[in-house]
This record gives sequence, structure tokens and C-alpha cells, in this order.
Amino acid sequence: MSSDCVVTSVVSNGTGSIVFVETADITSTASSPPFSFLKSTLTVPTNRQFTELERNIFVGKVGAREESLLWSWLPHTDTEEKIFVASEGMDHNNCGLIALPCSSFEKAFQKQKSGTTNLLLNTSSVLSKTLTPTFSSFTITSYTSPSRQSLIVTSSGSFSLTTQSLSIDSVDFEKAPDSDKLASSLFALTSSSCLSLTDVSFSPFSTSDSQSLIRSSSSGKIKLHTVSFSHCNEESSEKGRVIHISKNSFSTGDVIMKSVSFVITAGKEGTDVLLKGAGIGTTVTNETFEGPFGNEEDQTLLKLKQFLGEDQTTPEHSGPLAYFIFPHTDGDVTVDSSFFDHANCGKEKLPCSSLSHGWAQLKDSSSVVLSSATTLDSSLATTQTSQTLKSKTSALSVAVAESGSFTVSAGTSLSLSSISFSWVVILSSSSSFISLSNTASLSVTSCSFTAFTSSASGSVLSGSVGAGCSVEFTASRFESCSSSNVEGSGVLDISLLTDTSSFLLSADSSFHNCVSTGIQSDFLLLSHPTLSKTVLEHTLTLDWTKDSSTATLFVGKEGAFLPLVPLFLYFTPMESTGHLDQNWSDMSVCGLSVYPCKTLPSLWTRFEAMTDVTIEVGGDVEQVEPMELNKNMRLNGGEHTLTINEGIGTRNTESGLFGVRKEAEVNSINVEIGILTSGSLFECSSSSSLTLEDCSVTQLVASIAGCLVCVNEGANLVVKNTSFSSVSSTHSLAGVIVASVLEGCSFKLDNLTFSSCSCSSRSSCVWMELVNTTSSSSFDYSMTDLKFVETSAQTQNTAESTRGIDVYLLGYNLDSIILADLWEGSWDTSKEWSIWADDSKSGVNSSILPYLVDIAETVEVDESGWPFLKCGHFFMFCETLHFGLDRMKSANLESMTIINSAPLVATLEAKGVFSIVGKTSSSTLSLSEDGRIEVVRDEMTESHLTLDTLSLLFSSTRLSTSFVTSTQCSLSLLSCSLSSPSSTVLSVHLIEISDGSLNMNGVTSSSIKTTTSLFSTSSSVMIESCSFEQVSRSSDGPSILEASVSDTHHVSMKNTKMVGSLSNGKSHWVLLKGENEESEKEKSWAGTFNLSCAQSSVMIERDPSTLTFDRSFNPYSLLYCFHARTAGEIVVETTSSSADHPLCGNVKLPCRTVDTGFELTRVNTVKISGNGELSSKMEFDGIDVAVGSLRHSGTLLVVGKGQIVNGEANELDSLTISELDVNLDSSTLSLDEGVFENRGGLLVLEKVNICCSTELSTLVVKMSGGTLTLTDTTISGDSSNIVFDSTLFSSLSDSAPPQPFLLSIGGGGVVLDGASLTTHQLTPASSALITQSKGSLTLNNMIVENVTRQTGDGSIISATLNTNTDRLSIHSTSFASCSCSAGNGGALAVTITSGSLSLDECRFESCASGRDGGAVWLDLSQMPTPSQYSLLQTQFGTNNLANRASGKGHCVFVLGEDLRRVVVGSRWRGSFEEAKEDDLWGRDETTPTEGTSLLSLLKSQVIGVGEGGEDDAAGTVDAPFKTLHRCFEETSKRDGSFAVVVVERARIGESCWLVSERGWAMDVSGSAESPRSEVLCSVSDEERKPGTTSSSARHAMITLSGQSLSFSDILFSSFSVPRSIQSYPIQDAQKLASLSPDKDDEFLSE
Repeated sequence: MSSDCVVTSVVSNGTGSIVFVETADITSTASSPPFSFLKSTLTVPTNRQFTELERNIFVGKVGAREESLLWSWLPHTDTEEKIFVASEGMDHNNCGLIALPCSSFEKAFQKQKSGTTNLLLNTSSVLSKTLTPTFSSFTITSYTSPSRQSLIVTSSGSFSLTTQSLSIDSVDFEKAPDSDKLASSLFALTSSSCLSLTDVSFSPFSTSDSQSLIRSSSSGKIKLHTVSFSHCNEESSEKGRVIHISKNSFSTGDVIMKSVSFVITAGKEGTDVLLKGAGIGTTVTNETFEGPFGNEEDQTLLKLKQFLGEDQTTPEHSGPLAYFIFPHTDGDVTVDSSFFDHANCGKEKLPCSSLSHGWAQLKDSSSVVLSSATTLDSSLATTQTSQTLKSKTSALSVAVAESGSFTVSAGTSLSLSSISFSWVVILSSSSSFISLSNTASLSVTSCSFTAFTSSASGSVLSGSVGAGCSVEFTASRFESCSSSNVEGSGVLDISLLTDTSSFLLSADSSFHNCVSTGIQSDFLLLSHPTLSKTVLEHTLTLDWTKDSSTATLFVGKEGAFLPLVPLFLYFTPMESTGHLDQNWSDMSVCGLSVYPCKTLPSLWTRFEAMTDVTIEVGGDVEQVEPMELNKNMRLNGGEHTLTINEGIGTRNTESGLFGVRKEAEVNSINVEIGILTSGSLFECSSSSSLTLEDCSVTQLVASIAGCLVCVNEGANLVVKNTSFSSVSSTHSLAGVIVASVLEGCSFKLDNLTFSSCSCSSRSSCVWMELVNTTSSSSFDYSMTDLKFVETSAQTQNTAESTRGIDVYLLGYNLDSIILADLWEGSWDTSKEWSIWADDSKSGVNSSILPYLVDIAETVEVDESGWPFLKCGHFFMFCETLHFGLDRMKSANLESMTIINSAPLVATLEAKGVFSIVGKTSSSTLSLSEDGRIEVVRDEMTESHLTLDTLSLLFSSTRLSTSFVTSTQCSLSLLSCSLSSPSSTVLSVHLIEISDGSLNMNGVTSSSIKTTTSLFSTSSSVMIESCSFEQVSRSSDGPSILEASVSDTHHVSMKNTKMVGSLSNGKSHWVLLKGENEESEKEKSWAGTFNLSCAQSSVMIERDPSTLTFDRSFNPYSLLYCFHARTAGEIVVETTSSSADHPLCGNVKLPCRTVDTGFELTRVNTVKISGNGELSSKMEFDGIDVAVGSLRHSGTLLVVGKGQIVNGEANELDSLTISELDVNLDSSTLSLDEGVFENRGGLLVLEKVNICCSTELSTLVVKMSGGTLTLTDTTISGDSSNIVFDSTLFSSLSDSAPPQPFLLSIGGGGVVLDGASLTTHQLTPASSALITQSKGSLTLNNMIVENVTRQTGDGSIISATLNTNTDRLSIHSTSFASCSCSAGNGGALAVTITSGSLSLDECRFESCASGRDGGAVWLDLSQMPTPSQYSLLQTQFGTNNLANRASGKGHCVFVLGEDLRRVVVGSRWRGSFEEAKEDDLWGRDETTPTEGTSLLSLLKSQVIGVGEGGEDDAAGTVDAPFKTLHRCFEETSKRDGSFAVVVVERARIGESCWLVSERGWAMDVSGSAESPRSEVLCSVSDEERKPGTTSSSARHAMITLSGQSLSFSDILFSSFSVPRSIQSYPIQDAQKLASLSPDKDDEFLSE
């Protein structure tokens, strides 16, 4: 097309393009000459976009894509400031013109240029990702004004601003219909970016992860003008859920919000806007925030919470932003806990939250008004002249926390109105809730105070009220308030300082459950300088305090230092009953029960003109001054204490502390601790009366007679139920009571106790003078139930010091006055001289009152008594037994009682029946040289003397006559004790009875020396429950009792103890002469004569002609009459109490030594019980019995020549020694032969422990024949390294090897079963522990450990087996730590020529040798066949060691002529499988010098055979031969011996001929898996040789020639032999074992 072609009007029918260009580069084509004119001549719309039809007039094609050429011909250039977006546009690189707009918002956003870019929305667009402006300023607005365009936002759409400014105008933001929550904030501003929204709306948006719709941390400005948010983020509970702006510091204009509105669904209100940072108040003003908050009256709590600020720098600026718009300036302050504490809070619609903050907002003397309940958690002080706290409507509650309180400062006043205060802390406060300055006033109206507690006085209020000030409580309520102050008030503590100070507590106020833990006021403590009834009536309206029930509720205080007083006392008159308690105070109003007086004088003044008064003592009282009791008085002490002030004086020397002038009665008072300088406690004048009852007096001292009471003539005194302790007087008459009693007057003392009372001379308790008395009826007196304890009269006049110490009675004609009933019960604890009388009529001075008392039952005797005719009663004893006997006869009594001690100095003749009894067990009857009692037969009655509960003391150096002698009379000693000084020796019988009876029960003796027996009798003797200790006799014979018995007399001695040593064999305790069957029965000696007694303690002496045993044993022990020997058994026990006697041997009377046990008789068993001693040679030869034993659990002590020999030529002799501990006393043993010797037969040591404490130089067992068996026997010493110089067991032959350490066997048999050998260090000269050269040795179940041999082979056993009968068998035995330092075989060294060795199921651990064989060394070089030994199932630990440099065989070393022949695997079964190469070693003529390992040889000799195998197999256990025939055939070609293992079942096959020139050995055994494998002896058809018939080849045979074949653990089947082939023998068979034929077959006979 030429350049002059012009396009003016183009019409298309819509079916195609006018111009279509196909080119590779549309842009260059569009600018080429053929088309360039179109660009300049094409008319482009300036206010609309091309229609689709217009765009498709010119179309170009690039590749497969076709597009309008207009996008390339009309590009959006950099000079264009506006970028248009329309949905009909196209996201082309050149889009953006209004005619050719971009299609998507994101594409247009990318085309922004530097400077300001305006993005105009021509239609609604979509924001689907996060966009960040590239340049500093970017504007988004709607183009088609006035219509608005929408920006539809998906969940991923957002704006992110850092340093840019974004302005949006006239755009509606809408959430994409199918979109979820926004993934982040719609607008996120950081750094210095800015945002301006004008005429913008937001449809319901919600964000996730607590994101705000607009969130800024930028320092730039944010402006919102005419912006609406409709239901945005309503589900979020985050602060600033719509707009969240955070800055370090806000400045004026940083945030502008005008005409911003929020549409919120009811119930989903929240904080839509949050400003966070310092200086919020600078940016929130009426100018910058216009419209969001509305008017002040519109403010609600929800609306306030919608716009919040958080100022960390100035916390009081945090809270609703409206507080900055409507600040509080002056006037009342409103408090509502639902709102906020803010610097500008306080208005009614914008109240403060806390009371303390609202209190601080007061600007003048105004009020804090509560519109809701609140909490007081700090101390509030008044700062204005007048301040008020009140409720807005009805009374609201204030919860007072721990630090909550009010302080009314000086010069201020506080009003509280309609408030309910409550203490909400568990702990109490240390101060009052309201503290009042003395120049301040308080007014409380319609308030309540609940649960206030404090340690200060006045939990609610405390303070002083000064001049002109007042405190008023009107219609107030106090509930459950308390104080722990012991001197204060529970609720109110108010001090009125002057008469012009005012206090009012209105009648409509009330107290409920309020207390003080002290003793003062529960409700109110009111102090006043001159508190009185007048003051109370004129100053206060307190009518309701006049009731006595309010004594502890309302209390007053007079002056500054006077005690507290219940206010009602000022209105209560005094009565005739007064109250006293020193815990209170003496006040003008004291004396009532609710407020006692402190002292009696103060109370006495309160009685004024009263004549009869009663005093109730409610607590302890102190008397500070003397006083006259000039009224009739009754004092009830209530068991309280009256303390006398020390050093108190009296008015004159005649007056007491209390001068009784009329009738005085004192009850239940405890008087103590006082010193009366002059006068008694009570001084009773003439015609007065004093009664003391239920009182006590303690530690009272006076200098006048009668520390307690001085009764003058004509006065009356009654004292009952009273105790006196430590009451004393320095006067010479009496310490407690002094009385002069006239006729017609009363003097009564009843139930009094005097303890530790004293005076300087006469009576320490009572001195009484009966003036002008003629008879007991002339005056009223009694002294009953007086008790005196530790009283004393400290005087220098010794003649009077013991007379009248308790009571001194002075009078005239006392015989007619002193009657027993008037003194009843006053002598129980008195001494006979403690109550004394001085009768001026009779002139009898110091006579004792008990003289008038008759003796009741017994005459009492004591050497401290009196030689009076009327003596003998408990307060006047008879001085001697002779006085007592005379008094007893005169009183017609049969008993005397010795109180403490009484002497017997001459003969006392006793006739008839009477007794001498001790008062206590220590009552003593002292016997002088001539003192004795002779019991004489009465012609009328039989005489009988009883001595009961007495201590008989032989005080003379030597008694010349018996203490008691009796002929044809009886004597009983009951509970008496016998003793004598060490210098006293009895040369006569203490008691001698002839033809009478002696009965002793409970008699004891101690340390008595005698030359004869204590008791001698020729009559019956009955002794029971007595004890005789250390009664020694210097001559032969019995020391206690010598009794001659006959058929008519009986001696019994039951439950009696005899202790002491018998000086020689002829001394004993009791000797019975003659015969009496009953006396010799055990029941007569029950509990007395038992095994614990020495056998010689009680003896029987028989007529020598009647004895059946050695007369030298006469007399003999009574025990032998009780216990006979058991047939067939003699018991031996070596103890100090046992003895060798012809009658011994019973279990209760054992022989002392084993020697005697064998000698006495030939019995089956000698039984050792406990310990038994053997000191001589005892031969057991089986003459009488064939079998014997020495047994039982005990100890056999072998000393001197002690030896036991068994057998002679009789091989049937058998001696068993069992269950014994055998202790060898090496210090005394001197034997040339063994302790135990076996000459023939069987000697068995079973469960025997043989022990020697030191080095032994003799044999323990000598074997000269027979058999020795040791079972569970231990050979040991007391220390761990016992060394013996020679053997414990002797050799059995004369030509023994070197001396063995333990045992040498040269013949016979030895069995060690269950024994243990431990810790032996063998001497260099000794051989092994056991040496065997002949005979048999068996070890079963033994433990051998810690044995070391320094030279030679084998530390435990060194054996040479030379004959067919030599055997060494070791089973189930453990060897540990056994070693030979320089030889072979650490434990065992065995040489086998003939005989056999069996070492089965043993264990060797930590054994070592200096040469070969760490545990076992075997010399098999001369052994004919391997069947002579076996090592089966024997375990070798890993730490056995052969120490020689060339030493081999850490476990076993074998020396043989041909190892292949002698080392057979079957002989080692279970012992080599786990071994290592060096553990098992051997040497023969074919091996090198150092030998070879036996392990490979043992393994190669094992051949397997079984039905499951093949005869052409390898022949191992895993690949066995099928038949024994094939096995024998193969092994006959080899040298050596073999072990054949039968795997379950095998056949013999064809008949076998085993022929070998050299000879070899073969062992056939079962496998470990099949311990009883089976061998079939029949031949199967396939095994039969060609040409043989079934009948002739039915059975197989084995023929030996020069070989050794053994079978073990094999079951033979079908082993029958037809008679036709019985002529074929088994030749040269050494052993054929375990053949088990079928029961139906004929057994092989040869």
C-alpha cells in the first residue's frame, strides 16, 4: 500500500479483517513504510476504548497466534501518566491507553512509571496476588465517574508497601465470591510507606492468622476519609482487627480518620482500630479524628472498645481513643470497673475503671461516684478539704484488697455514703481500714463493713478526734470484723482528745459477729480524758451500752494510762456480792462479775455501808496490805491463788494480815508465797469466827506463833479439807495453827494435810491449849483425819525435838477429854512421838496419845519400841520379843509382828500355837550367841511355831546353840531369809527337829558358812519354793539338810533353788539317810532337782550291804533314782554337771566322757548330747554286737590318749560315727596312732566335721584294714591356712609313698561323700592331699578348693593304679584353684597300668601346674585298653593353665605309648567338644617332643553309623555309614581306636570279623540326641550275601580277635541265637555292656 493511501471510513461486516498481515515481527512491520501511514492517519478514541470489531480490522499473525495490529501500532508510552484497566482489554505489552486498556489489574500495576502513576479502573478488576508499587507514588481510582468500579480481591490478593505512597479513590473493595479468608493483611505497610483512602468501601473481608485488614508498622502517614468497612473481620477477637497501626512515636497528623464508618453485626463487636505506640494523644484530636466516635452522649462500653490505643511509654494514655476526644476536666469523678483507667477518664460516659485511679482524678473538693462494684487495692488519702465517696444509686460493694485503706489527713474531712466495704484477703492487715488524723473528721452514712481483720486495734477505724472535729456513723453495719490486738477493739478504736471532740454512733447502726481476740472490746473502744457516767450522758447518745451483756462489746478508757472499762459499768450499781481477780484493775466501777476488782482492799471500799458481803474470786489475787474484816464475809476462792506480797506489814503485833472481827468464811482459795513480818495470816479476836474449807496454804512464813491462824480466847475456828505445805514460823509454839480454846467454843480440824511445815521449837503444825477444861462435853473440838508428811520442829533443845512435832496439846484432865473418835484418822502416817500431850492435872508430861488405843490382833515388836506394859500396838512397839510375848499372853493373842528389827538375846520358850511374823520382808530377827527359841510340847495342845516373813540374822561370831529346837513339835518357816556376817560360822544346826515336822516355804539363804548342815531332822520335811545360795560347809557332808528317813517319814523338796560350789567330792547340799520310796520319787522334788543341779547336790546314803555296784560310789545322787538308762543306748555329754557313774548314761544323766560310755556296757549306740570328751583308747571289736555307732548332733573333744578303734579280724564289724563336730585338742593329744583306727570291717564317718585349731602332730584316721567311708564330712581348721606336719589319715601298707598331706590309700576302700576340703597350703615335704597306691578311692559330691602343692605331681590326688582291683572314681566333684607349683597335673596326677579311672561330671576351674596338665595329668603309656578310663561330661573352665614354658594341656595332658589307641572319643564324651587346641594335649613315641593336640584326634575318631546313612558315605555323624559291618570294615584298615556313634538305629549287617595284629579299641555308644540308640542284630534281605539262605544268615555275629570292644547306652534288638551257631564264641572281649535282648528271644549265654 502506498504512502498516500488514507483510511477514512472502514466498515466491516464482522466476518473478517480488512487488512491481514503475516509476518514474523509485527512491531517492525507496523512501522514499515507500507503501513506507517496508518498510524498517523488512524483516528484513535480519546475517551473510550476500541471495540472488538474495530480492533480486528487490522490483524497480524505471528506463528500460530493472531492479534490486532492496533496493539503494536498504538503502544502505551512512558509519557502517559494514566494506565487504564478494563475487562474487555488485553494484557499486552503495549496496553494501557484508554482505547487499548489492559485486561488485568496486575498487568496494569506492572506498567507503573517513575513519578506519579494513576491507575484508572474502567471496569471491575481482580486482585489475586500481593502487589508492591515500584515507584514512590501510585494512585488507583475509578475512571467512569460518577459510577464506581470494584476491585475484587481473592484470598491471595494484597498490597505490600515499604517506602511507597498508595492512594486509592472511589473504589469498592469486594471479596471474590468463591474466595476464602485473606492469607494476609489487605494493606501491609512497613518502613516509611503511606496510605490514603478516599471514598473507599470494603465489603465483608476476613483475614487469617490474626491479621488485620490494614496493618501498618510504617513511620509514614495514613489518611482515611469517607471510608466504610462493612462486616470486616467480625469473627476475630484480636485488637485492631480492621486497622492496626503501630509506631514508635505518633505525631500530629500521622493518622487521620474522618467520616470512617463501621458496619458490625450485633453481638460481634470488637476492637476495630488499634493505635500502638508512644504519643497517641498527639495524633488523636478533634481535627484528625472527626466522625468515628460520634458525640459524648453516644459513648458506650462497646463503642469505646472499638477504638483503642496502647501507649507503653505513658500507660495512662492507653485505652479508648474517645478519652482523648472527651477528656475529664473537673467535677465529680465516675468509677465503673467495666471501663478503663485513663489519663482523661472520669466523665459519666467515660468513667475510670479503678477506685484508686478515680480518686487521683479529683481536682477539687468533689466526689467519687461509683456506678458499679469495684476493688480498693491501694491506700487512699484525702488531699482536698472535703472529699466524698458514694454510690450512684443503691449501695455498691467495694472489695478491699490487702493494701487497701483510707487515711483522713490532717485538716481534711471524708464522707462515705452508701458503700458496702468487704475485706477479701485471707491474712489480716497490720493497720486499721480507716486511719484518722487528730485534726480530721469522718462521716459515714448507710455503709457496711464486712470481714475486716487486723492486728491493730480497730479493724475498721482507729484514730484520735481533736478539738472541734467529729466522727459520725449513721445507719452503718459492721459484720464479722475482728482484731487480734490483745489490748484493743475489734471494730472501732476512737480517742476523744477534748470535751469539744464529737463522736456519734447512731442507734440504727449494728454489729454482727465482730470480735476482738484480746480481753478488751469487741465493738468499740472509746477513750476520754475524764470518762464518767456524766461524760457519757452529756457527750454521747449510747443508751444501748448500759446493758451488762455489752461488757466486752463497748469499752471505755479513763485517761491515758488507766485500764479499759465496759461502758455499762458507769450505769450499774454495786451489789453485796463482789468479784475479785488480779488480772483486772481497781477502778471506781470495779467489783461486778464482768469487771472484778484487782485487790481486796479496793473491793472492800465498794461495799460501803453493807454488813454482810460475799466475795467471788474469779482469778488469782495478790494481797498488798493488811485489813480488818469488820463485816460478815464469805469468800469463795474458786480454787484460785491468794499471793501474799513479800514483806507485808500489819497494823500492830497482835493483828494479822486479815483481822477477823466478825464471822468470816473462806472457801477454795490457795494461799502461797508470803512472808508475814508481824502477825498471822488470820488473827481471830474474841467472839469472832473463822471457817477455812477446801483451801491450800503453801510457802508461808511468819515470825509469830501460828503462821496461818492465831485463835485468841473466845474465838471459834473450823478448818476442813485443807492442805499446808512449807508453812513455817520462827516462833516457839507452832508453825501453822495456834489456838487457845475456851469452854463453849468450837475448835474443829478435819481432813487436813501438813507437809514440810516447821517452827523453831514446839509443834510444827498445831499447838492447842484447852483452857479450864473438865470433860470432852464442855467444849466442841475434834481433830480428825490429820495427815503429817515430812514435818519438823527445828529446835536447839534436843530433849523436846521429837515430841509433839506435829501436834502439841496442853490441857487439864486430858484422860477424860482425849477420846479416840475425836482423833479418828489422824495417826495413819504419824510417828509415835509426833502427837504429844502435857496434862497439868496428872503431871504426866510428854505422854503419847496412842496409849489409849487397844491392841487389835497382833503384838508389834521393834527394838526402837518401849518397855511399857501397854506397848505392842502400831504406834508403841514392844522393845524385845520377851516384852512382846508377855504382852501377847496378857492380850490372849497368838501372834507377834516384828516391825523393823528385834533382838533375841536369851532363850524364848514357845508353848502352844503361835507365830512370829515380819511386818515386811526386811523385818529382821537378830540372833545373839545365847538367843534361841525352844518349842515345848503343851500338855493340852500340840505346839507349833510359825516364823513368817522374817529376815533371820546371825549376828554373833559363832552360835553355840541351835536357833530353834523342837521335840515332838512342828515348825514352819514361811517366806523367811537367812543370812549372817562373813565372820559368822555356824557350828551347830540352825534348826533341829526331833520326831516332829519341818515345813519351809519361800525360804531363802545367802552366804552362810557352817561346819554342819543348816537343818537336821529325823522327821518329815516339806520344802517348797525355797532358795539356798552360797551355803558352804567346811567339812564333809551336807550343807543344807541332813534327814534321816524311814517308812513313816517323807521328804519332799519342790521348786527349790540351790546355788553354790561344793568344796569337794564328799560335800553336797542334801543327804537322805535310809530308804523311803516316796522321798525318792521325782514328784517329791519337782522343780528342784533337775539336770541343772550338780549330781552330788542331793545324795542318798544306803546300807552298803544293799548295794549292787561299787561301794565307792555310795552315797550317790538322787538323780539316778529318777532316770534310768535307755536300752541299747548310752548318752555322753561332757559338762560341768555330768559325771561318770555306774548308773549314768541316760539322756538326762549322761556320762561325762565317751570313755565311760564305752566302758559301762556293750550297746549299739554311744550318743553324744552337746559335747563329749574322749581321753583314752576305746576299742570297738564287735564282740557283743555286729553294728555300732557314735552319733548325734554334738561335739566330740579328743584329748590326751583319746582314740576309737573299730574291728579286729571280724570283717563284719561296722562302726558309724555321724552328725558330730570332732575337735582335736592338739595341745594335749599324744597318740602314736590315729584318733580313729579301722582294723577291719567298715568305718563310716557321716556328717562329721573334723577340726583342729592348731598344728597337729598325730594321725586322725589310721586304716590297717577294712573299709573307710566319709560322707558329708569336712576336714578343716579354725583358720583359713591350717598347716599339718603329718597326715590326717594313715597309710594302708607298710611301703607307702612319701607322706601324704591328708590320706594315703594302700589297700581297702575309702569313700569321701559330700566332704569339703578347703584352703590348704601343703608343706614342701608332703605329698598330695591324697596318695593312692592300692585299693579303691571314691569321691562323690565334693568341693575341693584353694589347695597348693609346692613339689611333685598332683595337689589333690596322686595315684598309681597297678592291679585289677585298684579303682579311682570321682563323680560330681568340683576342683577350684588347685595347683602344683613345680609338677604335673594341677589337681590330679594318675598313672594307669591296670585298674580303672572314672572321672565323670566333674568341674575344674582355675587350676594350674608348673609343667604339663593344668588340671589333670594322665600316664596311659602302660594301659592295655582304653576301656580302663573315662572322662565323661567333665567341664574345664577357661582359666586353667599349664605354666611351664613348653607346658601343654591347660586342662588335660595324656602320656601314652600310642595315642591313637588309648585316646578314644567315646571315653571323652561331653568333655572335649568345647575345648581349644591347647586345652587337651598328649605325647607318645610317634609325636614330637612337645606332643600334639588331642582335639583333632578325638574328633577324627568319631564315626557315625545309622539306618539313614549309606555304606559309601564319609562315615561322620552328619554322613553316617548304614551298618556296623561297613563301619568295622573301614576302621580295620586304620590305626588307632575309634568311637562309633549310633544315630538313632543301626544294623550289624553281615557277620563281622574284627582282626588286627596290633590290637585296637572301639567304643559303640548312643548319640547325644538319642541317648538310648538301637542296634538291630538281624540281617535284612538286601544285606544278605549272595548264595546264603535266609535261615543260615538270619542272625549277625561279631567276632573279636585281639581287640577291645565296648558298648554304652545301646538297646539291642532281635538278639536271639539259634542253637546251630551257639558254638561261635565272643573271643577276647574285654567288656560287653548294656545288652538288652528282646523278651521273647533267648539271651546270649556266653
